[in-house]
Amino acid sequence: MVVHRLETSGCAASGGQLKKADQMNETPTTQERYAIAIRSSSLRVQATYQGDADYLIAAGWSKSRFGAALMRLHSEWDSAERRGCQIPRQATRRQIAQLACEIATQQKAGKVTEAHSAAARQRLEEGFVAELKETMRALRTLPEVRLHMELRSTLDGKPEVEQLCCAVLLHWLKPSCPICNGRKFQLKPWTDELSGNVCGGCAGTGQVSPPGGDEGRALLSYLDDCVNIARQSIRARIFCNA
Repeated sequence: MVVHRLETSGCAASGGQLKKADQMNETPTTQERYAIAIRSSSLRVQATYQGDADYLIAAGWSKSRFGAALMRLHSEWDSAERRGCQIPRQATRRQIAQLACEIATQQKAGKVTEAHSAAARQRLEEGFVAELKETMRALRTLPEVRLHMELRSTLDGKPEVEQLCCAVLLHWLKPSCPICNGRKFQLKPWTDELSGNVCGGCAGTGQVSPPGGDEGRALLSYLDDCVNIARQSIRARIFCNA
C-alpha cells in the first residue's frame, strides 16, 4: 500500500548545490532536492555535477507532470506551515450547535431554532471560505492541481466528485488529527506530556478519516500513485545521467 504522507522537506539549504559535508552526512530524498530546486537562485547546468537545474529538467520530463505539480504543492505547503499557515477545517456539528446556542442567547431567544442553526452554519462556512482563500494565496500550485483533479473527475464520468477535490487535497497535505496533532494520545492537564488516554478525535490513529468515504480514498490513492511515478521518473533520469 502506498504511504499517504509525502516525505517532508527537512533540508536547511535555501537553494543551489548542497554542500559536500551535507551530502556525506545524509543523502536528501528526491522530494527534498526538488523542494530546494524550485526555490533555487542558481540554475546552472554543469556536466560534472547534478545541481538544482537537473532536478527541474527531470521533473519536466516526468511521466506524470501532475505528480511533479503535487511535489511542488507539497513543498509550498511545507514552507507555508513553517510560517504558521493552517489547513482550514469544515465546521463540525458540535461547533455549529455551540454557535447556534450563542446566537440564540445573544438574541435572548427561549430556545435554539432552525434559523439559529442556519445562521451559525452560514457564519462558519463564510469563515471556512475566508481561511481557504488565505491558504490558496500561500499555495500557488493548488488551483492548478485542483483543476486537474476536477477535470479528471468529469472525464471519468463522476462530476459529483468535483466538490471533493479541494477537501481531499487539503487532507492529503496534512492528514494528522487537528485535536492531538498526530500524537494519538491526549496531553496530561497543564503539561506537554502525553497521557495514557487515547485522543477522542481520531481514536488513537493520529489521523482523521479522509473526506468523501470511498471516493475520497480513491482520489488519495490517485495522488499518491502520481507522486510515486514522478519520483521514479526523476530518480531514473538523474541516475541515468550520472
